Amino acid sequence: MNAAPGESESSRKADIVVFAKEEWARMRQSSASAAAYVPPPLAIEVVSTNWRDDYRIKLNEYETLGILEYWIVDYAGLGGVQYIGSPKQPTVTVNCLIDGEYQAQRYQGEDTIVSPTFPQLGLTIAQIVAMTEV
Repeated sequence: MNAAPGESESSRKADIVVFAKEEWARMRQSSASAAAYVPPPLAIEVVSTNWRDDYRIKLNEYETLGILEYWIVDYAGLGGVQYIGSPKQPTVTVNCLIDGEYQAQRYQGEDTIVSPTFPQLGLTIAQIVAMTEV
């Protein structure tokens, strides 16, 4: 995600970014490497040892950018207890932008992820963890 012309860039690159088809088509026509001027509807970060960035810094940045939905996929249960609970376990946190602020919903185990961007998804945390063990 790049800043609009004349603005400075202040965001990192997300692990996965989902764009609307129209925005993706426009970006493909651009000569800039990542010329998104419209916030994507969904950004996903996969947690690693720098989990604090995903839960704190990136969350604040994506909220400020107006990204409607931000997932934090902590498939190994690395995040702090305040974010994933105790005992630590694989967790997906779906943050939805409501009135300019993220509202978080935590999913674990056999919970089915609820996503406004993909309402028919039907994916559980257990399925995500199983995919990482292949």
